[in-house]
Amino acid sequence: MNVEGHEHFEGEVAAYVMRALPDDDVPALEGHLAECAVCRADVVSLQQAVDSLPASTAPMEAPLALGQRIMATVRSEADLLRAAGAGADAVPARRPRRRWTGLSLSPAGALAGLSALAAGVAIGAVALGGGASPTPPRVASVDSAALPGATASVRRTSYGVELQVDHMAAPPRGRVYEVWLARRGQAPQPSSLFEISSGSVRVSADMRGVTSVMVTSEPAGGSQVPSRQPVIVARPA
Repeated sequence: MNVEGHEHFEGEVAAYVMRALPDDDVPALEGHLAECAVCRADVVSLQQAVDSLPASTAPMEAPLALGQRIMATVRSEADLLRAAGAGADAVPARRPRRRWTGLSLSPAGALAGLSALAAGVAIGAVALGGGASPTPPRVASVDSAALPGATASVRRTSYGVELQVDHMAAPPRGRVYEVWLARRGQAPQPSSLFEISSGSVRVSADMRGVTSVMVTSEPAGGSQVPSRQPVIVARPA
């Protein structure tokens, strides 16, 4: 297992799971995840914690007045920018890459930080009416012999591409489901690990050249190359 640069990326895993990592930093981290089984295992643990958060929070509807106040602020700032003239909203030079050290990698410590971050994300979604509408899901092909009754689909969201699974049988003890990205003329590349039976799994923010998304059952910690036939195959959304 190649863990070179592990310390450089370990502080970004929790932010990545919560989809709070800047888009510019995602490809580098996903490249590290393809090589580091330690960080891939941390992604699995934190993803399970994140998936449990919606069930522990009662849904709420934001007051109409809140949305009106937010939009009034947006319009006011737009007026200020226009008054300041051209160049007031120019994009500054990109700052050096920063490490994410505010969220612990330990599942117990990260869950506390993730809970607070999830609350902020939820409030933002309620206030603004959610993010960009996802594309219609693309139904995946599921091996009914290996996963009887299971269904899967792939969809593109504002955060990247997600795999939605339902009624998946739990992987055997000591194994995990691994997502792979296939590109023409290349060996499948590992993307993410999961153990959930129903829910969404982040696939990747960079789908350039990907011809199919596959899922196999692999030893705990994941593999560098698929060791079994895919149980799920989908074309990217």
